[in-house]
Amino acid sequence: MPDGITIVLDPGHGGDNLGLNHNGHIEKEMNLIVANAMRDELLKYDHVNVYLTNEDARGMSLKDRARYGKEAGADVLISLHFNMSEEHTNFGSEVWVPSKGLAYRQMRSLGDIFLEEFEGIGLHTRGVKTRLNDRGTDYYGIIRESAALDIPAMIVEHCYADYKTDTPYIETKEDLQRFGQLDARAVAKYYGLKSEVLGVDYSNYVKNGYYIPEEPIGSDTTGPVDARITMISSTEISTENEEQEKEQGMTASFLLSAREEESKIAYYSYSLDGGETYSELLPWQGSDGSMIASIEGIRQGDRLVAKIYNGHTVGSETNLLKFGEPVLETETGEEEEGEEVLPENREETEGSSFARSFWGRDEASASNYKKNMSIFLVMVLIIAFLLGVTLHVQGKKEKIKKTIAIYLGAALFLFGAVHGIHMFGMNQMNNKVETIAGMEAEGEAPLKEQEKEEQEPVLLESFLKEEDKMSQEEANVLLEQKKQTEIVYDIAEGYLRVETLEDVPRNQYDFSFLTEENGYKAYKDDKGISAIRGIDASKFQGSIDWQAVKESGMEFAMIRIGIRGYESGEMVVDERFYENLQNAQAAGLKTGVYFFSTAITEEEAVEEAEFVLSKLEGHQIDMPIVFDTEPIYYAEARTDELTPMELTNITIAFCERIKQSGYTPMIYANAKRLTTVLRLEKLSDYELWYADYQEKPLYPYQYKMWQYTEKGTVPGVSGNVDINLYFSEGNG
Repeated sequence: MPDGITIVLDPGHGGDNLGLNHNGHIEKEMNLIVANAMRDELLKYDHVNVYLTNEDARGMSLKDRARYGKEAGADVLISLHFNMSEEHTNFGSEVWVPSKGLAYRQMRSLGDIFLEEFEGIGLHTRGVKTRLNDRGTDYYGIIRESAALDIPAMIVEHCYADYKTDTPYIETKEDLQRFGQLDARAVAKYYGLKSEVLGVDYSNYVKNGYYIPEEPIGSDTTGPVDARITMISSTEISTENEEQEKEQGMTASFLLSAREEESKIAYYSYSLDGGETYSELLPWQGSDGSMIASIEGIRQGDRLVAKIYNGHTVGSETNLLKFGEPVLETETGEEEEGEEVLPENREETEGSSFARSFWGRDEASASNYKKNMSIFLVMVLIIAFLLGVTLHVQGKKEKIKKTIAIYLGAALFLFGAVHGIHMFGMNQMNNKVETIAGMEAEGEAPLKEQEKEEQEPVLLESFLKEEDKMSQEEANVLLEQKKQTEIVYDIAEGYLRVETLEDVPRNQYDFSFLTEENGYKAYKDDKGISAIRGIDASKFQGSIDWQAVKESGMEFAMIRIGIRGYESGEMVVDERFYENLQNAQAAGLKTGVYFFSTAITEEEAVEEAEFVLSKLEGHQIDMPIVFDTEPIYYAEARTDELTPMELTNITIAFCERIKQSGYTPMIYANAKRLTTVLRLEKLSDYELWYADYQEKPLYPYQYKMWQYTEKGTVPGVSGNVDINLYFSEGNG
């Protein structure tokens, strides 16, 4: 890492702009305490310069803060803040970063480390995020103004000052100073800093590597997809605690799962009334889309649904779990909800509880039959009597007799009808009782009333369909499924953790077979793969004694044929190309060529390929023609704004034109470029020349050639030179 890293800290707000002001917490004062503590801690590391934009919390514009950073030579500007939500419902830490370009990749990686530090003390995190304004540029002014001056910037929202889970972290000045120390450690890890005072060395720290986005990334406005809740525990409804459980409800465990491709899953909530009302936000404590949640207060009849939210608090509802009548299995194997399975040819028709009680259709209510019928007849007679009295008062005796006769006749008819239906129901019930008695003889009958105390408790899961349940073992499998990652090494940025590319072929090299011969690396394994050794050279090596190179044990040479200027875009031939090609071939070395590209369109890439082919006319080579794509660290370059897909398509255009000509195309790059810049999954048809200067390469995917040092010493070459191994089956 370069010496003299310059960190500019920006304590947010100032002057009349207090920031948040809640329960005695004034943000501008909090931010300044954190900034001072962070500066003091960073200055304990080697080769670090630290500046504050606003040391006395005065009023200061965002533009002036960015200008201050530029004047200080900032490598990064970090704006320090605390958070508050309008409804006082959110909690946790978050980081806001630029929406595009190299700054996005750098600040997202740094933001991850900040959040890891906060998680380490128990804070929940909402993720590293981006946001755009209506013009399609970065929403936050400090990020936007810094980007205009080519400074990568980020906003750190340490926690929420208005929520019960976060306020314990900001109660004292010492609490705020601890945030400053955590912030400093995050920066030290990202830049691989060392401190003799603190006794730490982060030079081998592994940070996350990301692609530059194809276009500016805005807020994630869509909730997680495939949101689902599944019960994973067997929770008993025991008869002993039935009354208590009716009051308090049951507690059960569930697997919550969802996919969130754009941002981080941050929260969940749940509802026991089918989504009419929800619980408060609860922290998502899983990773890669799965977690176990323990939910209390579930009662029979509840309708459980959960909602899963991303870091922008946009949620998606899960499926609905109904805890109604138990789900039983019919003799056909099909599940039916809310139906009792009776013995063969004894199917009971569903009816309301009032109807069953009135007609005596179940055993418990049959004793009420006489009382129900008596009440019915008394009501009819009372109506007839009252009507008779009324008509008598009016002096209509004949009509009285007829009316009473009609009412009494109707009453007797209804009584007979009701009694007949009752007898039919009792007959059906008796048949059922007889069947149950037969089952008792076989040992299969339901338990009698006096035996109910010995009945096994009902399981809460018995109310659910099979697709809404899973075993603990199945849940554990899902919880253990995580995104696969690889660790690669970059010369400029150190160790990076990148997502595994499933469809890219992996290399088969076993570097336990890597040896040294005459001071140079050699490789030959037990699978028939071996390597030949060679150098690559350009005008910078000056005049080379190629015969001496050959006699040192080198077997091939990769020679630079030309370049395209990274500013001008002009293509030129390497000044020593023809000399090096002819003399290397005369010494008996195999030869290939490489072209340093700064093409910014596919048309320019084809133009570069045509340029190479034209310069090779009349010359024969044995090895590949290489497309050399490298970042320009020391100056602004015409390729700086290329997106990964644009650069990948440019690479393909060059390689395809070379392939059409009958030569073998090859791509030169290091691990970071191959895993966070180029879309490697689209380049599997081409051989790779991989640069990695470690003792053994740390790269999982297939490559044909390994540039293992840039500081090799070879007879015949003045100064340092790159040395390579070219792998092949049956070499040597």
